[in-house]
Parts: sequence; C-alpha cells; structure tokens
Amino acid sequence: MSTTIISAQQHAADIDALLEQYLHLLDTYTSLRAKLSATLSSINQNIARANFSAPRGVRYGEELYDQRMRASCTCHFSPSPSSSLSGITLSISSSSTETESAEKNTHPYDPLHMFGILLPTPLRSAAAESSGLVRDLVPRIIETDMQMREMEIRIRRGRKGLRKAGGGEG
Repeated sequence: MSTTIISAQQHAADIDALLEQYLHLLDTYTSLRAKLSATLSSINQNIARANFSAPRGVRYGEELYDQRMRASCTCHFSPSPSSSLSGITLSISSSSTETESAEKNTHPYDPLHMFGILLPTPLRSAAAESSGLVRDLVPRIIETDMQMREMEIRIRRGRKGLRKAGGGEG
C-alpha cells in the first residue's frame, strides 16, 4: 500500500514539473505570437506609408505582382525520424530551386527590383521585416508549438500513470 502512495506521489510530482515546463512554453509562445502580431502590423503600416508616398497611380502590393515575384526565402516542413518533436524538421532556404541558387551566386535576386530602382524606405523596411519574420520568428513559433504538443502528450501519459497508480482522478 505504501509503495502505491509513494508511486502516486512521484507521478503527481512529475506531472507538476511537466505542467511547470508547459507554462513556461506557453508564456514563450504567447510572447512570440504577440511579437508576430506587432511585426505584421508594422509591415502593413510600412506598406501603407510606401503607398501614401508613392507617385500618382503607383501602388505597392499584390496588383503589381507578376511572374518576377518570387519568394526570397521559404520554410520547408518535412517529417524526420531523428527529430524528437513529433518528427517534423524545419529548414529555411534562401531560394526555392537549384537554378535560382545558381543565379544567386552571379546576380543576387531582390524581389523589390520589380517595383523599380528608387524605392521608398518604408517599402524596404517592410521587405526586411518580412524576411526576418520568415527566417527567425515563424520557425521559433513553430518549434515552441511542437514542444508544447510534445509536453501535452507527456502530461497525458503522466496523468494516465497516476490513475493506474491509484492516486486520484488527475
């Protein structure tokens, strides 16, 4: 009887530690999402400023996109058996195909050039923030989300072990 009480107490302590880790991850995730929201707001404001200062008839946005519009960096998610976080690997590449990377060595591609040479500073700022968003912030959010999912699974398993040990409803 005393071993089941000790076992139940150990399971409860393990669950408490897991919940504490989960709360830290949740705090990190919430702050990253707030940063994402602020960055997206800043990007939209910079595009609006660029449109406001643009010459008559010129608008920077989707209506000017054509076949030259390509992503300067992309995120790829693929299953990975070696990854501990639900088997997903995140890789970020500066160009989407091998031919583009061969071109990049000789002439770096800048998608802003499709709007002309003399661009307003807010448009350049929006492009830089967008690139930083894809390279830094989005992968961190995804990684934190995957860690939270893994932690949720571990908490559920711990609660199941606590119920089996006879320590309560959990």
